[in-house]
Amino acid sequence: MKKYFWGCALVAFTFTTSAAEIYRCDYAKANVVNGAATNMSASRPAKVELSGDAIKAYRSDGSFIFSPPLTQKKGTLRMADDGSKVYVAAIDGSSFAVSDRISKVTEQWDKCQADVKENEGVKPIANPKHRTLTPSERKAVEDAISDQLKDPYSAKFKHSQFISNGNGEYCGYVNSKNSYGGYVGDTPFLVMITGKGRDLSAAVISFGSEDSERIATLQVCQQIGYF
Repeated sequence: MKKYFWGCALVAFTFTTSAAEIYRCDYAKANVVNGAATNMSASRPAKVELSGDAIKAYRSDGSFIFSPPLTQKKGTLRMADDGSKVYVAAIDGSSFAVSDRISKVTEQWDKCQADVKENEGVKPIANPKHRTLTPSERKAVEDAISDQLKDPYSAKFKHSQFISNGNGEYCGYVNSKNSYGGYVGDTPFLVMITGKGRDLSAAVISFGSEDSERIATLQVCQQIGYF
């Protein structure tokens, strides 16, 4: 199984003690004309959440972009290309960028520094409110996890109650067949559910069948308030 550990596991940099690494950055953007970026706008404070191979990059107005896993390596950078956007992250967390081919805009999070206070560890959610996943949320979660399986059609999920007043983290279990055709047993997973309606999606934060991966995932999920 693939590991996407914050995640969603995944990894040139792997985090086993916190659900996400928070970076404080200078945000700016520029239009792209004839393949080249124009002058960047004035920079403003913004943050980036590094979730294993994925990033959740906030703009200064509070909106954000959630990337797919950055699995391509190029020197000191990790990259992903979903056809419409190119996502880039420096391995050391010093900068992040997203270039949109359709809107022809490049956004940059530069001079980033880890937020020590935010990264102290996973804290329990105060007075958690639980509810059942909606059908759309359930499908998004199962699709995200199934993409990591050797035999996605064999997947048997055990869903828990979603903590609706959290940050979108969700934990559950999946059992699926390995390369030899045998079931590996219930494997815990941690995903991040984001967006609404057509923009609803889930990204893998922590997942893996090895003992160390199971333990790390369980620890984070229990700290959040699951299981």
